[in-house]
Order: sequence, then C-alpha cells, then structure tokens
Amino acid sequence: FQFGSMHAHSLPQTGMSFALCSLFPPGGAYSSPPQPDDRLHITESHDFNAPLSSPVWSSRATHVPQVPLDPSTLLVVDVRYVEGLGTLSPEGHPLREQGWSVVHAFAGSAVASAIYQLPLFAGRPSKEALDHLSHCPRGEWHTFIQTAVDRGHLKWIEGSSVTVLLLDAQRFGEFDTAETRPEIPDRSMLPPGKMESYVAPASASEPLASLLASEQPRDSFQETANRAFRAGMGLGAE
Repeated sequence: FQFGSMHAHSLPQTGMSFALCSLFPPGGAYSSPPQPDDRLHITESHDFNAPLSSPVWSSRATHVPQVPLDPSTLLVVDVRYVEGLGTLSPEGHPLREQGWSVVHAFAGSAVASAIYQLPLFAGRPSKEALDHLSHCPRGEWHTFIQTAVDRGHLKWIEGSSVTVLLLDAQRFGEFDTAETRPEIPDRSMLPPGKMESYVAPASASEPLASLLASEQPRDSFQETANRAFRAGMGLGAE
C-alpha cells in the first residue's frame, strides 16, 4: 500500500490540524493504551499559506508492504488540531478533535486505489466503531452509514471532509505530483443528496502562518507542533 492524507476542507475548528492515517485492523492507535505500529502516516509537513480551516499537507505518502488481502480492512483517517500553539500554555498543547473517516482498502481482490474525498464524522474513532464499520459490505455503505446516523451512533459534520490517497504498491508514486493526479477526487463516499455542501467554497479563515510569532522560523514551529501531536496521540518520537 501507499497511503496518506493530502488536505481537509471546511474543518469545524480553526487550529493547526494534523491527520493520522492508519489501517484497521490492527487499529493499535485506538487501543488503550495506544499500541501503534509502523503502519501509520502523519501529516508532518504543512502549507503555512493554507487556511486554518482547510489545511494542506505536503507530507509524502507512506509505503506499507505486505498488507494481507482482507475485504474488511479500513483506511482510517483521524483529524485533530493542536491547541495553544504560539502560546506558553502551562497545560502544554492538548489535541482537540476535528473529525474522522474511513474507506475500505480493498475492492474485491484489488487495492481500492484512488484519491478519495471522505466526509468527516464527529468525535474520534473507537475500536468498537471501526470494527462495526469494517463489517459493512462495500456495496451497502451508504445505507449502512445512514442507519448508524439515524440511530445516533455516528454524526456527520456536514460540509467537512478530508482527502486521502490510497494506491497499490505496484503503482507507487503515481499520485506524487499534481500532473498525475485526477483533477477531481473520487466523491463516491460523500453522503448522497448532500454533495453541494461538501464541494462549496470553504469559509474564509486566517492562514496557518498567522499562528507564528514575529520572525519565528516555520521549521521550528512545525517541529514543535509535530512533537505535540505525536505526544497527544501516544506515539513515540519519529
């Protein structure tokens, strides 16, 4: 596999946001305590000119070898922001939720290679929710999700989305440049009947660079934020 997160659109909160991509199973990042493995992707390179509400990440996708063919495997993306960056907070820099989403990693016997625009659910993923979603047949996804929403198990953040890349290893690097990516992402996972809210222009917000103190180097700010995110997620240093 090659997977990663490219950008988000119309996030509910403004802050320096990160995306953590992982596979379920195993879902170790959501165990208690977290038991992450090396099959993770963290967006540790930000475009400082992008709006806080619609971050753009330039981190290269992560390559994960030898993923067994399992139709229940999900690519999970968990978006959170680091609070208090740019301030000397005595409480450190806790993480706050933006939302999360999933997409099946396989379609039949092949990797479901595409660039997907995924709708965000409120809160954070749990192992129970991921296990439930992993058993949903790919062809029944929208009915399955709508039932979960109607029962209060899931909640859309209408208009908020995250765009992820999923690629078979045999096509490694195919989406590394804008010229080789599809002009429009796969939007088949967006809620039917709500498409307009997900493709509407995002509300204006300050750029990420607005969090920087005067003359503060972007590299050091990025490194501080990366450490805070990893610590907040219970992940070790890079």
